[in-house]
Amino acid sequence: MRLTGIAVLAGILSLPARAQTPAAGPGVPGIVNGFRNPALLDTEGKPWALNIVQFGGRATSNTASIHIGDLGKKGADFLRSDILGTSSVSTGVGGLDIKGPSFAFRASDRLTVGITTRARIHANYGDVDGRLLSEIGEITKVEQSYPYRLPQIANMQTSIAAFTDIGATFSYELARTDHHRVRVGGTLKYVNGAAHTSIDVSELTGTIRLNSDRVSYITAATGTVSALTAGKLFNNFSLGNLLKPRKGSLGADIGVSYAFHTSAGEPWKFRLSASVTDIGNIRYRADSAYSKSYDIDIASDKRLYFNGSFNNSLFSRASRVFDSYPQYFKRTGRRNDIYTVALPAMLHVQADYRFSPQWIVNAAAGMSLQGQHDLYKLYEVPYIALAPSWVRNNVVLSVPLAYQEYAGLTAGASVRYKGFAIGSNSILSAVFGGKQVDLHIGYVISSQK
Repeated sequence: MRLTGIAVLAGILSLPARAQTPAAGPGVPGIVNGFRNPALLDTEGKPWALNIVQFGGRATSNTASIHIGDLGKKGADFLRSDILGTSSVSTGVGGLDIKGPSFAFRASDRLTVGITTRARIHANYGDVDGRLLSEIGEITKVEQSYPYRLPQIANMQTSIAAFTDIGATFSYELARTDHHRVRVGGTLKYVNGAAHTSIDVSELTGTIRLNSDRVSYITAATGTVSALTAGKLFNNFSLGNLLKPRKGSLGADIGVSYAFHTSAGEPWKFRLSASVTDIGNIRYRADSAYSKSYDIDIASDKRLYFNGSFNNSLFSRASRVFDSYPQYFKRTGRRNDIYTVALPAMLHVQADYRFSPQWIVNAAAGMSLQGQHDLYKLYEVPYIALAPSWVRNNVVLSVPLAYQEYAGLTAGASVRYKGFAIGSNSILSAVFGGKQVDLHIGYVISSQK
């Protein structure tokens, strides 16, 4: 049974896709720093800077096992075998982050202002039974033992949110002496809820068996399932559906930074900064055609086959599958209300030290301000990171090291040449096998004066 047709989730989590914005440092253009901490918005000594595009993405989970050779696998197969696994209960995060055209300019000696654009798809899933999903619409058959009794998990949840924002941002030098400088910054964002879809399976019990033709089915199953969908993006992925105005809301970022200079006119020697990003909510309207709740009741003498002929089983339209089997899924509710999903708010703290003109070390930490396992709150993983960087003329080479929830220890590499930057926070650890795959790439231009 292709119960949810996990194409959408597979596509998001199996790309080298949503990376956290790399910690602000020499490998990150100054205008991009403003997304992590608006106080660090900078045109790098030029009158203006223009971000053309920054693409980032990541997939990580507590059950992932990723090697470089796995990256060529098909989406759903990669999701099952390398992210979710086929025998354990899995929790993870993934998605895409596209920072679109953004412009910043120096309004005065102390003030830098800008306009930003951004589009994101953020996926959270928690306590998903990889053994159960290994039966659903397999590309590659995984040999399993039968019968398999489902462990009673309180909630198996998956939530995917797509949203865009346009922001007005500033960075202002609040205090300045020969040795000390303090900057504050903020961004006010208009957030457009493009699409959202979630499935919540509660208290599911049952047994998976094989028939005489070795086709798997579930029987003696009980529990509840709720499907919630807003917008058309995940059913018809297009630029128009991503950017179409829907329910709007406001969001904000705030930040502060302190820099120590050995003498006036010299670059900073030490810099300490903190910020809170993604304050606010996203608004959506539930689509009543696909936002429904059901009681599950499959008797011990009944069988629901996993790989039957199921049509219209896209993740965002899973209710069509449930409606096709009213004898097993009794509808208990329908929604068409406006609801909110909290942005993935985080607290970031960062310290930078310049040992010499060629060597800079960046240390950073982040903590989510949202709770886990909540369909109405987007969750981003906490992290601690250290990134030594070598700077020479227009070239910056960095080796980021990090410890993150789910992924554990990761090691990556990045390179920047003038306005072009590319890197991964996990490419080196993937050589030996890791729990994360990610990529960031982008290009910025600035005035030549």
